[in-house]
Amino acid sequence: MALFAGAGSLQLLFMVAAICAVLALALLIAIHYLLSTSQLSTVPKTRRKQGPAHLLVVLGSGGHTAEMLSMLRRMPLDPTTYTFRTYIVTSGDAFSASKAVEFESALENQYNVKARDHGNDNSGPVRVVGVESFDIVTVPRARRVHQSFLTAPLSTLQCFWACIQVLCGTHPDQRPNLHGTASPYPDLILTNGPATAVGLGAVVSEKFAAEGANVAISYASNADRAKQTAAKIESKYNVKTAIFQGDAGKKEDSIAVVRSAIEALGGLDVVVSNAGYTKMSKFDDLYALEDEDWDKCWAVNVKGHMYTFREALPTFNKNPEGGVFIITSSVAGLGSTGSSMAYAVAKSASIHLAKCLAKTQGPKARVHAVCPGLLLTEWADIFPQEVIDKHVGQTPLQKPADLEDTADLYISLAKNSSMTGQVMAVDSGFALR
Repeated sequence: MALFAGAGSLQLLFMVAAICAVLALALLIAIHYLLSTSQLSTVPKTRRKQGPAHLLVVLGSGGHTAEMLSMLRRMPLDPTTYTFRTYIVTSGDAFSASKAVEFESALENQYNVKARDHGNDNSGPVRVVGVESFDIVTVPRARRVHQSFLTAPLSTLQCFWACIQVLCGTHPDQRPNLHGTASPYPDLILTNGPATAVGLGAVVSEKFAAEGANVAISYASNADRAKQTAAKIESKYNVKTAIFQGDAGKKEDSIAVVRSAIEALGGLDVVVSNAGYTKMSKFDDLYALEDEDWDKCWAVNVKGHMYTFREALPTFNKNPEGGVFIITSSVAGLGSTGSSMAYAVAKSASIHLAKCLAKTQGPKARVHAVCPGLLLTEWADIFPQEVIDKHVGQTPLQKPADLEDTADLYISLAKNSSMTGQVMAVDSGFALR
């Protein structure tokens, strides 16, 4: 009986392998045919100025989508230059698709206002805004969350084939003859990937620099990101910057970063204590995390803030107008939710720490805690899309917290000299009960 089962399993494996080989061969033949026939298309060497142009935008999910659309807003994207836009989203990513529609609606409104002011309209042979000026194309996911690695090659090939179709203009979701260009290929492709999403700390740093503040940036491991942020701030706002490496979970590092910042900048008026740590786990599983995980959560999310504040306090007390200490907590600290129980408990403690410091360490020190909801930065990439969708569905505003809105709160709290001990959530109402 055992021998029979083993032989059957072996036959099944051979059958699966044969099917995979046939599918792979068929896909390669199809790709070769598609690419070879596409070479017969006329690809213009140059594009006439003010002629139609096709922009292909790849939207990942979560933080990558938010970052990509933020980049498009900051360009700013001119619809008279890129007259047709194609957005690629993956199956099941309703958030990215809705954000693309939202972006196009805002783009249309901006264009119509400018056109009205200049006496133009959108009635030419190529419409540059509106539903005829963009497509949203859905491609299969290369690999779903928790998908077996045995089936991942097939889904990856399926995704690859769909992407080839998009590039050649033959995907079923693409409407033909809308972009008006001489070639089926896009004129420009915009994409981003791992380690590119802008984080809250970088945006807050830029917001303070825009107010004329010199900025010291500390980082745990990503030196390149810190250098890029500092270089951008210096060149754009003409302020002084400094960069320091430090692990917020270590007392000596927290102290050293504050001392170095004071020395480099000649003083200290505002501290944004933004470091955080979590380890994903099933929230109700009391054995999901080891003692080391709990200890690190507590060290970074609670004790690190304490060490940083304690080192900054003497400088605050010497300042004529004192100083502001803002802890980045989380909505996880306002309820029984979050990436892990250890994270929620530690974030709750950081909120109470802010209140205790505000109550006892005045009058020169003002202390607050900001509690962001789910921000679609690189941090959000640890969550499956279905978790993000569920979170958004539980918010009264039916959207994730906006990164720019969250960063603006830090500026408001730093400026307001009549507030201390405030715990403020930027979460689209998620924490409301």
